[in-house]
Amino acid sequence: MEQEFKLLRLSNGDMIICQILSENDNELTISTPYKLMVRELVDGIVTGVLKWLPYTDEETIKFNRDHIS
Repeated sequence: MEQEFKLLRLSNGDMIICQILSENDNELTISTPYKLMVRELVDGIVTGVLKWLPYTDEETIKFNRDHIS
């Protein structure tokens, strides 16, 4: 089965690329989150990804839906 990644825009302005494992009215459970970084340079725009929470060993992360804009 192919893994599908989604882009979430958080209320603090972060853009997260992740897999959504489950969701309900109040919270989302995600895995493999990466932060999308966009930088404007003199030559153009550069896009990259960084691990969103680099200092955790957690496989899945739950957070409140109110934090998604």
